[in-house]
Amino acid sequence: MTISGVVTETLNEIVQKVAQVDELVAGVANASKEQTLGITQINIAIGQMDKVTQANAAGAEQSAAGAEELKSQAEGLKQSVTDLMRLVGGRASGIEDLVSRVSDPNGIVAASPR
Repeated sequence: MTISGVVTETLNEIVQKVAQVDELVAGVANASKEQTLGITQINIAIGQMDKVTQANAAGAEQSAAGAEELKSQAEGLKQSVTDLMRLVGGRASGIEDLVSRVSDPNGIVAASPR
């Protein structure tokens, strides 16, 4: 084989190897694009979860405020019934049972012992 034949063969091998490297680089580029899309989708999902978490926290705060207001109104109603009983002179049918009910520290209404 002549020198020009060896050089031609070597150049052909180099061209084949460059083509293989080019294919590998294209594959890495495609994988990188897919990873970028996946990360973008994850970021969007995390943002949506954050919004839902914030909305749930706001709802819990509103529920707690509503429960406090309801407790306050119940205490006011209890006092009103007590005042009414005092005005009518004591026992009225069924009212004494209502007044005897008290709220425990957990907010559960239970009948008081007699």
